[in-house]
Amino acid sequence: MDKSPPRKKDYTLTQEAFDALLQALDADPARAAESYEVLRQGLIRNLRRWSCQWPESIADKAIDRGAQKIIQGEKINNIPAFFRRVAYLVWLDVARESKEQPLIGDESQFPDPPAEDHTERERRIACMEHCLWELRPESRALVIEYYQGQGRTQAEARKIMAARLKTTLCNLTLRVHRIRVNLEECVTKCLEREGYAK
Repeated sequence: MDKSPPRKKDYTLTQEAFDALLQALDADPARAAESYEVLRQGLIRNLRRWSCQWPESIADKAIDRGAQKIIQGEKINNIPAFFRRVAYLVWLDVARESKEQPLIGDESQFPDPPAEDHTERERRIACMEHCLWELRPESRALVIEYYQGQGRTQAEARKIMAARLKTTLCNLTLRVHRIRVNLEECVTKCLEREGYAK
């Protein structure tokens, strides 16, 4: 996984929002899952072309934010174009937070994340580790393996993983997403208990 960008506001993707996104992509669940993966990989490619340092993290944040818009009833005629715009806006938010103006093609425009409260960062890591260990062993192993690597290496590894599990890549993506939703909810609750949620 790529490093996390500076955090302005978290949009946690709920199961309801994810289901609404899949329904908007296609009425058939298998085709919707495939379209979801195509959409996400397309956003990652665009973000890389824009010299974004955190393409996967920002693509996920864009999908989270865009899905919330869908669940709120926003009419979307061109889903890929809509999510490209959302990804660009999320990228601008991150650039502003890191005190940089984005210039497409300028690889220096995403410096190392600014210094942040190390206590908060450590608490987030501790909450993530805690929540990972709260998962069933097979779910924990699945989500960790799914997010290993980057780019083509990651895509190929996921295909091999799906074949090993005797399932389709689409079904694997949906299964991991459901685990991720639960994991994000657990981390948010953990941070709230510790007084670090923003």
